[in-house]
Amino acid sequence: MSDQQTPDWLIETQNKSWEPEIIISGIILTFVFLLPDYLYNFFASLIQDHAVWEIVGRMQYNICLMLLTGLKIILIIHLVLRGMWAGFVGLSYVFPDGVKAENLPEKVKFQHFVRPEAFVIGIERICSLLFSMVFTSVYFVIGFFALFIPITLLFFTPLDLEQIKNVTLFVIVPLGAFVLPISAILMGTVLKNSWLNRKLESIPLGQIIVIYMSNIGRLRTTLIYVGYFALIVAFVWTDMDAFSFRNKAPVEPMKRPGIVMLQAEYYEDLRNEKLRVQRATIDRYRQSGRRIRLFVARYEQDAYTVEKVKKSEELRKKTGVNGPLDELWIQDFISVWIDDQRVVGLKWSIPGTRRPVSGGLRRLSHWTALLPGTTH
Repeated sequence: MSDQQTPDWLIETQNKSWEPEIIISGIILTFVFLLPDYLYNFFASLIQDHAVWEIVGRMQYNICLMLLTGLKIILIIHLVLRGMWAGFVGLSYVFPDGVKAENLPEKVKFQHFVRPEAFVIGIERICSLLFSMVFTSVYFVIGFFALFIPITLLFFTPLDLEQIKNVTLFVIVPLGAFVLPISAILMGTVLKNSWLNRKLESIPLGQIIVIYMSNIGRLRTTLIYVGYFALIVAFVWTDMDAFSFRNKAPVEPMKRPGIVMLQAEYYEDLRNEKLRVQRATIDRYRQSGRRIRLFVARYEQDAYTVEKVKKSEELRKKTGVNGPLDELWIQDFISVWIDDQRVVGLKWSIPGTRRPVSGGLRRLSHWTALLPGTTH
C-alpha cells in the first residue's frame, strides 16, 4: 500500500461519520443553549466578587458568547443539512436513476438532471466541512483566552491591585504584544527549519488552516472566516453591549418626548431574575408610598476604594467623607440622585431584614437602601 492510499478502515469511518456527527451536534447544542446565563453570572462574579477589571471580564464573556453563538449557527445548519442529506439518501434508494427524462414533456426532457447520489455527496462534503469548523472555532477561542487567563488569575493571588496592575503592564502585556509576535516572526523566517518550528507547524489548528487554504484557496478561506465571525458579531452585539459592570458610570435615562422608556434591568419585577444585578435596581417602576427600596450590588473593588480613602486624608477631603475612620464603609461612597437632586438620609439594611446597618457590609453580596421623600 502506498503512502497516498487511504486505509480501508478510514474509508469505512468516513462513510459512517454522519452517525457521531449527529450525536455530538445534538449534545453540544443542548449545552450551548443552557450555558449563556451561567457564563454571564460567572464573569459578573469575577468583576463583582473578585475585583477583576471590567474590561478583562467583558472580553472573556464576549469571546465565550461568540463561541457559543458560532456553535449554534454551525450546528443548526449542520443538522438541517443532515436532514436534507437523509432525504436524498432515501430518494437515491427509491429512485437510484433520478429523473426519468422519457416521462417528461418534450421541451424539458433534454435538460441535464443530476442524480440524487450527487446531492448526497455534495451535502456530505458541506456537512463534514461545517463540523470541522466547529473545532477550528474552539482553537481560536483558546488562543484568545491565553491572553486574558493569566491576568484573571492574578486577582486570586495575594497581590494588591497596584501590584496586579504592574505585573500586567510590565510583564503580561509586553509578553503578549511584543515577545510572542516577534518570536513567531523569527520562527517563520530565521528558524523556519528548526525542530521547534516543525513541532509548532504540526499543531492541529495550523494544519486545518493549511488544508482549507490549499484546497479552497487562500482568498476564499479568508472570506469564509471573516463572514463567519461578522455574522456572529451581528447576532451577539446586543448581548455583548448589555454586559456592563462599570461601577462609576452614571445611568443615562432613556428619553423620548412624551414617552418614558423603561430599562428592564433597572427594575426587579421586569429584569431577568437569573442574571446578576449590574449595579442597582428598584423593586418596581410605580411606587405607592413615599419610600423606594433600592437593591445595591456589592463590588469588591469598592472595598479597595474605601481602604485607599481611609489611608489618604487628601482623598477624604476630595470625596467629602467625614466621620470616624473605623465606621467608614462602602455605603458612605454611594450617592443616589433623582431628577438631578441628591437624595440624603438613606437607611441601609441587610436584605431580608429590617435591621439598619451602619457598617460592616464586607461579607454581603448586596444590600438595600430606603430612599425617603420623593415618590417615583
